[in-house]
Amino acid sequence: DILVMIILTSWVPETHLETVKEALFEKGAGRRGNYDRACYQTPVEGQFRPLENSTPFVGRVNTLEKTREYQLTVSCKDEYFEPVMAELLRVHPYEDPGIFVSRFKAVQKAGKIYYERAAP
Repeated sequence: DILVMIILTSWVPETHLETVKEALFEKGAGRRGNYDRACYQTPVEGQFRPLENSTPFVGRVNTLEKTREYQLTVSCKDEYFEPVMAELLRVHPYEDPGIFVSRFKAVQKAGKIYYERAAP
């Protein structure tokens, strides 16, 4: 069997970072080998303008908003992807959260495992 790893990246407001991370970890994200709860979290400044008919978590309709967020990146095995993604959509406070998904396959060389981009 080829091990497929999914990498999920989303932008989360600072106020919800720990809540989102904990929810994803509980569904199987962040596990690799003898480690768990692994992720990258990088502070960033997000920018957006809510349009008519939006319900923004932060900001006002038709007003440019800049807000402190974290770019959160977690990995999960393919078997956990559906519950992890469902949980991310459930707990993320944004009406339309930005989420990027990439698939990778495990490759072993020189006794180490690394991941190469896999076909969708």
